[in-house]
Amino acid sequence: MAEKENFDDYRRSVTALGVGNEVMSKENLIKLLRENITEFNNFRQENPKILINVPEADLFGANIAGANLEDVILKDANLMNANLNGARLMNTKMKGTIFNRAKLRGCNIQNAIFDNMTDFRDADIDVITIQNLMGSNWTEVDKEKWDEYTLNIIKKEFNDSN
Repeated sequence: MAEKENFDDYRRSVTALGVGNEVMSKENLIKLLRENITEFNNFRQENPKILINVPEADLFGANIAGANLEDVILKDANLMNANLNGARLMNTKMKGTIFNRAKLRGCNIQNAIFDNMTDFRDADIDVITIQNLMGSNWTEVDKEKWDEYTLNIIKKEFNDSN
């Protein structure tokens, strides 16, 4: 029951900024992500219009496998060593996000937004995740910020010869 009471505290921490444009406090969101993915995903499902904006979030080493991070703003976030296996990252804004040594297997990252500072070096990325890069701007990521092996698979998947 204490878990439910804690989650109600998270809900109360949501600050309304106008109809359909609400933001959960960064600290409480990060705490919820680290402690209870199921409750976080339930919150997202119950409140689909809430905008989650966590720039510079420190999720180093977090186990957020299966998290619904669709449409979340993760600009300049630290996801180094994080487990994101099976995460929903569609339409997620990840400019400058660090994914070094992160686990990204079975992720859907269609239409995600990256930039030349997004860093995927040494990330564990599988073919399913690569196939789900469709619609994203993966070509914006500096070539040096991909492992050569992964970059070659991505280029082959999308018939990119550059």
